[in-house]
Amino acid sequence: MAPASLADAPINLQAIRDDERSELVEILEMHHGEKHLVLDKKISGLLSHILSEAPKLLQDNGVVQISELGSEIQDEDKEYEHVIFFVRPVIEHMKAISRQILMSRRKQKNQSGESRYSIYFSPHKTLMCEQVLEDEGVLDFVEPLGEYQLNLIPLDTDLISLELDGCFRDCKLEGDMSSLQAVTQSLIKLRSFYGLIPNVKSIGPLSRNVCNKLMRNEQAHAASKSDPSTPPLIDTLILIDREVDLVTPLVTPLTYEGLIDELIGIKNTVIKVDKKIAGTEENKDGNKPEAAQQAPPQSGAGGGGASEEKATIALNSNDKCYVEIRDLNIEQLGPYLGQKAKEIRGMYDGFRSNKDATMTEIHDFVKQIPGLTTKYKSLNQHINLTEEIKRTTDGAAFRLRWNTERALLEGDSCLDVMEEMIAMQEPQLSVLRLVCLQSLTNGGIRTAKFDFIRRELIQTYGYELLFTLNNLEKVGMIRRREMQWMDSGPTWSTVRRALALINERVSAVRPDDIAYVSSGYAPLSVRLVQIAVKPGWSAYASTLQLLPRPAMEFTQQSDDDEQQIPNMNRSASERPTGPPPASVPYAPSAPAIDALPFQPAKKIMVVYYIGGVTFMEIAALRFLSVQPDFPFQILICTTKLINGNSLMKTLLYDMPSEASAHGV
Repeated sequence: MAPASLADAPINLQAIRDDERSELVEILEMHHGEKHLVLDKKISGLLSHILSEAPKLLQDNGVVQISELGSEIQDEDKEYEHVIFFVRPVIEHMKAISRQILMSRRKQKNQSGESRYSIYFSPHKTLMCEQVLEDEGVLDFVEPLGEYQLNLIPLDTDLISLELDGCFRDCKLEGDMSSLQAVTQSLIKLRSFYGLIPNVKSIGPLSRNVCNKLMRNEQAHAASKSDPSTPPLIDTLILIDREVDLVTPLVTPLTYEGLIDELIGIKNTVIKVDKKIAGTEENKDGNKPEAAQQAPPQSGAGGGGASEEKATIALNSNDKCYVEIRDLNIEQLGPYLGQKAKEIRGMYDGFRSNKDATMTEIHDFVKQIPGLTTKYKSLNQHINLTEEIKRTTDGAAFRLRWNTERALLEGDSCLDVMEEMIAMQEPQLSVLRLVCLQSLTNGGIRTAKFDFIRRELIQTYGYELLFTLNNLEKVGMIRRREMQWMDSGPTWSTVRRALALINERVSAVRPDDIAYVSSGYAPLSVRLVQIAVKPGWSAYASTLQLLPRPAMEFTQQSDDDEQQIPNMNRSASERPTGPPPASVPYAPSAPAIDALPFQPAKKIMVVYYIGGVTFMEIAALRFLSVQPDFPFQILICTTKLINGNSLMKTLLYDMPSEASAHGV
């Protein structure tokens, strides 16, 4: 699978991809001779986004075998001069590496030479992992113990991710802030490529932590009196702590891309589906289509144990049809695809009906055939996917869930629906998402109902769920209402009205508001981005005080200038009753810098989610970015692409492995 083309990116993201590829090549060149790469599953998927011709590049640098950490190694008796591990800093990985090194050394005792072992952690190494290697007795055999700074992975032209699975859990539940160092390093890398970001806004405790780290780095940068930095290409950075908006991940998206992720599962920008949907069924002669032959084996959602029966479809900007439809509401999708199919069919029919076509016209049409064939194949795949999704979205169960979520978002209580779902033994994650949504939008659950729901959940799904419920309480996703006065949790009804998060009149076909992404609910985090531009967070200071604090903004003019950080929670002003309409003009942008590559018409804004971002929020940000009155082109950064189920899974209590580390 080829990585997404970055030609249409608002800034030169290819520079990041080239830098990370160059760093990988430098690591390989440090080790002479034949090399055996051992990759953990996460790293293996991410490398596909930075290596366009992975097999050739690796072979040219002495790599003769690649295997997955923990899997059986082909040709186990073969001796490799170097065995190089690329892994996330996870304790289980350290134990797996230790077992593999010790087993390899035992087999090589009677051989003339021994392999040399190196471990590279991505994005950083930890003292805990080093200690585990020492306890397992293999640290002395590893040289070097290095780092591979794979901390910014361009997944698409406007989307960059660190793909750190456990960031939210580690920070909010375990109190482990080490993943914030990776976030800080990624922002430092952005600075090195695109210059100092003049305007910074942040909301939430994790965002403040990252801002503090950035400030210290800038002070060190100024003290070093280094060469002048790159002229700024990014105008504004907005850091958003996932804790600020825990509601949006729990809401079912209604955009095409969001529903694919919700119902099928997107992993590393690819999905696994039946061959019939992908159009890669074997031909009558038994041969597989070219697309199926070229698709590399990927471990993705929906693959399961029968991955050989699945086909891989890449979902990125290489597919022009997908770019056009990925952010459409499901109600608009069917007619749009139907119109596209008619256009392609019309081109073929028009040519066939032209009996008097000249040789030039015939030649021109023949040249279009490869492109039309590719478009038709892509269109056919998306029509099949849409039909598969519509089977679910048109069902009574899906409609009931959507109506329940809307009622909860408007402040109603739907505990009776949840009690019925528990009695019917509906999937555990689906029930937990609604219980958390009930708590977050109603200021908690009254003690009597709270105890009843918890008892029913434990009796239905097992006592292990008690520990998961405790985890959800610790991160604030469920709580007793009588405890609400003890902390500064969000008052949903006030926030909802102040920021106009419910828009019942939004059109799914001709949207004029970000609320179209769920047919009526505007993602809170995206609304915060919208009001940060106009009229500004200071106009909503009293509302922001109801969200996890602090909310702050500061400017960075140069290394020698003093940076001032006014805390927006300290200066309340009159709060408007809602967000500005799209027709309100924004202040004119600063003059563009001449002679800079990839200089866009709009200024660049980076919106960075710490703890994960959903495809519903991505669609809403893209909608904002293309509005004529919005003065920024948005580049989305995140620690992880998530949905409601994946977020909940990170908080589940796993009995066998709870003592081990989760993520980075």
